[in-house]
Amino acid sequence: LLFYSFHRLTPVLRKKIESLEVAVGHSGVFTCETEPAPNLRFQWFRSGREVYESDKYSVKTFNFVSTLEVLKAQVVDCGEYSCKVSNPFGSVSSSIFILPKIMGILSLGDVHILNIANDYYTYCPKIFTGTFLITKDLSDDSY
Repeated sequence: LLFYSFHRLTPVLRKKIESLEVAVGHSGVFTCETEPAPNLRFQWFRSGREVYESDKYSVKTFNFVSTLEVLKAQVVDCGEYSCKVSNPFGSVSSSIFILPKIMGILSLGDVHILNIANDYYTYCPKIFTGTFLITKDLSDDSY
């Protein structure tokens, strides 16, 4: 007979998944890996809602590793993503962020204009701290 401690049966992440900075139109890949444990179930979430395989996301799971690929990321894909691993003995999760890759910043006092994939967004750091999703395109010729 083999005896496992309770700790060995519950899912344990090998390392926390890390936040990504992704250029618009490119893909971002997150990897979630656990120590060996029985009957693991991996789930991916974006802003608290479960993410499934689709034309927007690729989800691959094999043994103790699961990957989520955000395909052709857009600014609207920025935000919090998390991986939850569970089995009958417990669960563990890790959360990260996809951030837009900023191509340039023009500062005007307390307001900054960000160039993200040649779309321009205003960002007010005194109002928004932490992650920022922002206002709207200022590239209209009427400005």
